[in-house]
Amino acid sequence: MNFKSLRFLLTTLVLAVLVSGCGGGGGGGGGGSASASAETGVRVLHGAIDATPADVTVATITGQAVVVSGGKFGEPTLYGALAVGPQSITMTRALTPSVVIGSQTIEVGERQRFTYLLYGDNASFGLSARVFSDDPGVYTDGEGKIRVINGVTGAARVTVSVDGKIVGEASFGGSLDYISLAIGIHQVSLRRSADNASLGSVQVTVQAESASTIFVAGEIDYYTKVSLVSDTD
Repeated sequence: MNFKSLRFLLTTLVLAVLVSGCGGGGGGGGGGSASASAETGVRVLHGAIDATPADVTVATITGQAVVVSGGKFGEPTLYGALAVGPQSITMTRALTPSVVIGSQTIEVGERQRFTYLLYGDNASFGLSARVFSDDPGVYTDGEGKIRVINGVTGAARVTVSVDGKIVGEASFGGSLDYISLAIGIHQVSLRRSADNASLGSVQVTVQAESASTIFVAGEIDYYTKVSLVSDTD
Protein backbone atom coordinates (compact mmCIF):
# COMPACT_ATOMS: atom_id res chain seq x y z
CA MET A 1 0.00 0.00 0.00
CA ASN A 2 1.51 3.35 -1.03
CA PHE A 3 1.44 6.56 1.00
CA LYS A 4 -1.52 8.08 -0.82
CA SER A 5 -3.61 4.93 -0.44
CA LEU A 6 -2.78 4.80 3.27
CA ARG A 7 -3.60 8.50 3.65
CA PHE A 8 -6.96 8.04 1.91
CA LEU A 9 -7.80 5.04 4.11
CA LEU A 10 -6.90 6.86 7.31
CA THR A 11 -8.81 9.99 6.29
CA THR A 12 -11.88 7.90 5.44
CA LEU A 13 -11.75 6.09 8.78
CA VAL A 14 -11.37 9.31 10.78
CA LEU A 15 -14.23 11.02 8.94
CA ALA A 16 -16.44 7.95 9.39
CA VAL A 17 -15.91 8.05 13.15
CA LEU A 18 -16.65 11.77 13.29
CA VAL A 19 -19.73 11.46 11.11
CA SER A 20 -21.13 8.71 13.33
CA GLY A 21 -21.28 11.27 16.12
CA CYS A 22 -23.03 13.90 14.03
CA GLY A 23 -26.43 12.28 13.70
CA GLY A 24 -29.50 13.70 15.34
CA GLY A 25 -28.90 17.17 16.74
CA GLY A 26 -29.73 20.40 15.05
CA GLY A 27 -32.85 21.30 13.20
CA GLY A 28 -33.78 22.34 9.82
CA GLY A 29 -32.69 20.14 6.79
CA GLY A 30 -29.36 18.75 7.62
CA GLY A 31 -26.94 16.37 6.07
CA GLY A 32 -29.17 13.33 6.03
CA SER A 33 -32.00 13.46 8.55
CA ALA A 34 -34.43 15.55 6.48
CA SER A 35 -36.41 13.93 3.67
CA ALA A 36 -36.95 16.98 1.46
CA SER A 37 -35.26 20.27 0.68
CA ALA A 38 -36.68 23.59 1.80
CA GLU A 39 -37.98 25.87 -0.96
CA THR A 40 -36.10 28.77 0.63
CA GLY A 41 -32.79 27.83 2.17
CA VAL A 42 -29.12 26.89 2.07
CA ARG A 43 -27.19 23.67 1.47
CA VAL A 44 -23.56 22.58 1.89
CA LEU A 45 -21.19 21.38 -0.81
CA HIS A 46 -18.14 19.98 0.99
CA GLY A 47 -15.07 19.73 -1.21
CA ALA A 48 -12.21 19.47 1.31
CA ILE A 49 -11.29 15.80 1.60
CA ASP A 50 -9.28 16.13 4.83
CA ALA A 51 -11.84 18.32 6.62
CA THR A 52 -14.40 17.09 9.13
CA PRO A 53 -18.15 17.49 8.47
CA ALA A 54 -19.57 21.00 8.62
CA ASP A 55 -22.69 22.67 10.03
CA VAL A 56 -24.39 25.85 8.91
CA THR A 57 -26.06 28.02 11.53
CA VAL A 58 -28.16 31.17 11.34
CA ALA A 59 -28.17 33.96 13.91
CA THR A 60 -31.38 34.33 15.93
CA ILE A 61 -32.35 36.51 18.87
CA THR A 62 -31.56 33.59 21.20
CA GLY A 63 -28.26 32.52 19.60
CA GLN A 64 -27.22 30.31 16.68
CA ALA A 65 -29.70 27.83 15.19
CA VAL A 66 -28.46 24.91 13.08
CA VAL A 67 -30.07 24.79 9.63
CA VAL A 68 -27.72 22.25 7.99
CA SER A 69 -25.97 19.62 10.09
CA GLY A 70 -23.07 17.30 9.33
CA GLY A 71 -22.38 18.17 5.69
CA LYS A 72 -19.83 15.56 4.57
CA PHE A 73 -17.13 15.51 1.91
CA GLY A 74 -18.48 14.93 -1.59
CA GLU A 75 -22.09 14.47 -0.42
CA PRO A 76 -24.31 17.48 -1.19
CA THR A 77 -26.84 18.12 1.56
CA LEU A 78 -30.48 19.02 1.22
CA TYR A 79 -31.49 22.65 1.61
CA GLY A 80 -32.06 23.71 5.21
CA ALA A 81 -34.77 26.33 5.69
CA LEU A 82 -34.00 30.05 5.95
CA ALA A 83 -36.42 32.87 6.72
CA VAL A 84 -36.97 35.64 4.19
CA GLY A 85 -34.93 38.79 4.87
CA PRO A 86 -31.31 39.50 5.86
CA GLN A 87 -29.72 36.42 7.44
CA SER A 88 -26.29 35.94 8.99
CA ILE A 89 -25.17 32.41 8.15
CA THR A 90 -22.05 30.77 9.56
CA MET A 91 -20.23 27.57 8.64
CA THR A 92 -18.62 25.77 11.56
CA ARG A 93 -16.96 22.45 12.19
CA ALA A 94 -19.59 19.88 13.17
CA LEU A 95 -19.52 19.09 16.90
CA THR A 96 -17.10 22.00 17.43
CA PRO A 97 -19.19 25.13 16.75
CA SER A 98 -16.47 27.38 18.15
CA VAL A 99 -14.37 26.61 15.05
CA VAL A 100 -15.73 29.02 12.44
CA ILE A 101 -14.83 28.37 8.79
CA GLY A 102 -16.81 31.24 7.28
CA SER A 103 -19.56 33.73 8.01
CA GLN A 104 -21.62 35.93 5.72
CA THR A 105 -24.77 38.02 5.75
CA ILE A 106 -27.10 37.39 2.81
CA GLU A 107 -30.42 38.83 1.68
CA VAL A 108 -32.90 35.97 1.33
CA GLY A 109 -35.88 36.33 -0.98
CA GLU A 110 -38.99 34.18 -1.23
CA ARG A 111 -38.18 30.75 -2.75
CA GLN A 112 -34.50 31.68 -3.01
CA ARG A 113 -31.76 29.13 -2.45
CA PHE A 114 -28.04 29.30 -1.70
CA THR A 115 -25.03 26.97 -1.71
CA TYR A 116 -22.35 27.21 0.99
CA LEU A 117 -19.11 25.78 -0.42
CA LEU A 118 -16.37 24.36 1.82
CA TYR A 119 -13.04 24.04 -0.01
CA GLY A 120 -9.28 23.95 0.56
CA ASP A 121 -7.34 21.72 2.92
CA ASN A 122 -5.81 21.65 6.38
CA ALA A 123 -2.22 21.34 5.20
CA SER A 124 -1.42 23.89 2.49
CA PHE A 125 -4.25 26.26 1.59
CA GLY A 126 -6.32 26.29 4.76
CA LEU A 127 -10.09 25.90 4.75
CA SER A 128 -12.36 28.49 3.17
CA ALA A 129 -16.10 28.93 2.66
CA ARG A 130 -18.06 30.80 0.00
CA VAL A 131 -21.75 31.41 -0.57
CA PHE A 132 -23.31 31.12 -4.04
CA SER A 133 -26.80 32.13 -5.12
CA ASP A 134 -28.62 29.20 -6.73
CA ASP A 135 -30.83 31.46 -8.85
CA PRO A 136 -30.45 30.32 -12.48
CA GLY A 137 -32.18 33.40 -13.88
CA VAL A 138 -34.61 33.43 -16.80
CA TYR A 139 -35.03 30.27 -18.85
CA THR A 140 -35.38 30.08 -22.61
CA ASP A 141 -38.20 27.92 -23.97
CA GLY A 142 -37.09 24.32 -24.46
CA GLU A 143 -33.97 24.68 -22.33
CA GLY A 144 -32.62 24.08 -18.84
CA LYS A 145 -29.41 25.17 -17.15
CA ILE A 146 -26.28 23.75 -15.57
CA ARG A 147 -23.26 25.21 -13.80
CA VAL A 148 -20.01 23.84 -12.39
CA ILE A 149 -18.53 24.54 -8.94
CA ASN A 150 -14.82 23.78 -8.46
CA GLY A 151 -13.83 22.53 -5.01
CA VAL A 152 -10.72 20.60 -6.08
CA THR A 153 -7.49 21.43 -4.28
CA GLY A 154 -4.68 21.65 -6.83
CA ALA A 155 -6.92 22.70 -9.73
CA ALA A 156 -6.63 26.47 -10.02
CA ARG A 157 -9.00 26.28 -12.98
CA VAL A 158 -11.21 23.53 -14.35
CA THR A 159 -12.08 23.43 -18.05
CA VAL A 160 -15.68 22.43 -18.73
CA SER A 161 -16.76 20.73 -21.96
CA VAL A 162 -20.31 19.84 -22.99
CA ASP A 163 -20.70 17.19 -25.69
CA GLY A 164 -17.04 17.65 -26.63
CA LYS A 165 -17.12 21.45 -26.87
CA ILE A 166 -15.39 23.69 -24.33
CA VAL A 167 -17.91 26.08 -22.75
CA GLY A 168 -15.81 27.77 -20.07
CA GLU A 169 -13.77 27.43 -16.89
CA ALA A 170 -14.41 27.34 -13.14
CA SER A 171 -11.77 28.77 -10.82
CA PHE A 172 -10.81 27.10 -7.52
CA GLY A 173 -13.48 28.00 -4.97
CA GLY A 174 -15.54 29.52 -7.79
CA SER A 175 -17.93 28.48 -10.52
CA LEU A 176 -18.74 28.47 -14.18
CA ASP A 177 -22.01 30.37 -14.06
CA TYR A 178 -25.23 28.84 -15.33
CA ILE A 179 -25.31 28.05 -19.04
CA SER A 180 -28.38 27.10 -21.06
CA LEU A 181 -28.65 23.68 -22.70
CA ALA A 182 -31.32 22.14 -24.90
CA ILE A 183 -33.62 19.58 -23.32
CA GLY A 184 -32.09 16.12 -23.55
CA ILE A 185 -29.01 14.16 -22.53
CA HIS A 186 -25.60 15.84 -22.47
CA GLN A 187 -22.12 14.64 -21.52
CA VAL A 188 -20.17 17.07 -19.35
CA SER A 189 -16.41 16.55 -18.98
CA LEU A 190 -14.08 18.25 -16.50
CA ARG A 191 -10.32 18.69 -16.86
CA ARG A 192 -7.66 20.61 -15.00
CA SER A 193 -6.88 23.55 -17.25
CA ALA A 194 -3.14 23.54 -16.49
CA ASP A 195 -2.40 20.11 -17.98
CA ASN A 196 -5.70 18.77 -19.35
CA ALA A 197 -5.77 16.02 -16.71
CA SER A 198 -9.21 14.44 -16.47
CA LEU A 199 -11.19 15.05 -13.28
CA GLY A 200 -14.18 13.05 -14.39
CA SER A 201 -17.37 13.37 -16.41
CA VAL A 202 -21.09 13.07 -15.85
CA GLN A 203 -24.15 12.52 -18.01
CA VAL A 204 -26.80 15.17 -17.45
CA THR A 205 -30.45 14.86 -18.44
CA VAL A 206 -31.59 18.44 -18.95
CA GLN A 207 -35.27 19.17 -18.41
CA ALA A 208 -37.22 22.31 -19.25
CA GLU A 209 -36.91 25.12 -16.70
CA SER A 210 -34.72 23.06 -14.38
CA ALA A 211 -31.21 23.78 -13.11
CA SER A 212 -28.41 21.57 -11.83
CA THR A 213 -24.94 21.98 -10.35
CA ILE A 214 -22.02 19.75 -11.21
CA PHE A 215 -19.73 19.75 -8.18
CA VAL A 216 -16.15 18.51 -8.38
CA ALA A 217 -14.42 17.92 -5.04
CA GLY A 218 -11.24 16.48 -3.55
CA GLU A 219 -7.55 16.84 -4.32
CA ILE A 220 -5.51 16.46 -7.50
CA ASP A 221 -3.31 13.32 -7.63
CA TYR A 222 -5.13 11.93 -4.59
CA TYR A 223 -8.88 11.55 -4.97
CA THR A 224 -11.53 13.55 -6.83
CA LYS A 225 -15.29 13.12 -6.95
CA VAL A 226 -17.88 14.55 -9.33
CA SER A 227 -21.49 14.97 -8.13
CA LEU A 228 -24.60 16.08 -9.98
CA VAL A 229 -27.18 17.82 -7.81
CA SER A 230 -30.47 19.54 -8.63
CA ASP A 231 -30.87 23.20 -7.74
CA THR A 232 -34.61 23.27 -8.39
CA ASP A 233 -36.01 20.04 -6.88
